[in-house]
Amino acid sequence: MGKYLRANRSEGKELLLSYLHPQDFEFSKKEFDGIVEAIYASEPLFRRFPTLSHPLGRLNNSVFVSHDVQQGREWTENQVKMLSAKATALHHRYISKTNDYAESLLDHYEQFYFELAAFVKRIRDGLEDGVQHFGSDFEKPVSAAEKLYGVFSDRYKEIVEAKEKIGITFDEMRRAYGLRKYFDFDFPVHFDNKNIKKISEFTKDFEATLRLWRRRIPSVVREDVRRLNAKSIHTDLDFREQIKELEYAMDVFIEEFNATGLYDDALKHEMLTIPKRQEFLEDTITRLEETQFYLRDFEDFYIWQKHWLYLRAPEQKVVRAL
Repeated sequence: MGKYLRANRSEGKELLLSYLHPQDFEFSKKEFDGIVEAIYASEPLFRRFPTLSHPLGRLNNSVFVSHDVQQGREWTENQVKMLSAKATALHHRYISKTNDYAESLLDHYEQFYFELAAFVKRIRDGLEDGVQHFGSDFEKPVSAAEKLYGVFSDRYKEIVEAKEKIGITFDEMRRAYGLRKYFDFDFPVHFDNKNIKKISEFTKDFEATLRLWRRRIPSVVREDVRRLNAKSIHTDLDFREQIKELEYAMDVFIEEFNATGLYDDALKHEMLTIPKRQEFLEDTITRLEETQFYLRDFEDFYIWQKHWLYLRAPEQKVVRAL
C-alpha cells in the first residue's frame, strides 16, 4: 500500500496491474464491496504499522486468532525462550563433540607419525653407527663371505648382526606403514632387506614423504571433520555412538520445535554431516533471537495481523498490491 501511495501519481493503475491477475477474482458485487471495505479498514492500520514483511509474520496464525494480545505475547515469549534454551544447549554439544573428534583424530595421526619417525631414526642411527664403527664398507650388502668370516671373526660377526638389525627394523617400518597407508609411498614388493645401501635410500625418501604428510595433517583433519557423520567416523576412533546420539538429539529437537506450533512453517532439514547440522542449529537460533527481538512490536503487529487474517484472499491480494 505504501508503495502505491508513493507512486500512484506517476504510475497509476500500471503498478497495480503488475500485482493483480484477473483469474484471481470473481468480479461480483459482493466481492467488490468486500475489497472496498478492506481497503478503507486497512489504510489506517497500515499507516500505524507500515509493512507486510515483518519478522513476526512468520508466527503461526493461531497466535493471533486463538489468543488475545497479552496471551499471544506471553505464549510466544515462553515458547521462544524454551526453544532457544534447548537449541543453544544442543548447539554447544555439537561444538564440543566436533572439537573432541578433531583433537582425537589429530592425536591419532600425530601418534602414527611419531611411530614411523621412530623407525626412521632407528635406521638412520644404525647406519651412522655402522659407518662410524666399521667404515664405508658397512653400506655394502651383506655378502656370503661376510657371513662366513663371521664364523671365525668377531668383527665380521658384528657387521652382519648390525646390518641384519637394520634390515629387521626396515621391515617393521614397512609393515607399520602398510597397516594404515595414510599417505602414498611405494615400497618395493620384493626387496632384499640386507641391501644396506638401498635401505638407506628408501629410508631417506620415506622420511621426506613422511614429513610432508605431517604438514598436511591439519588440513586432512579439517576435511575429515567437514564430512563427519555417524558413518564416516575413523575406524580407529571410538566416536560412532556419540555422533549417532548427536544426530538423534537434533531429530528429537526438530520434532519438539514443530510440535509447539510457534511458526507457520515447519522446521525441517536434510543435512547429512555434523557441521551442516550445526549450521542449521545456528540458523534456527538466529531465527528465534530475531523473533525475541521483534516482540517489542507485538502489540502493534497483533492488531494488523489479526485484521489481515480475517480478510478474504481477493481482499488480501488487493491490499497487498496497494
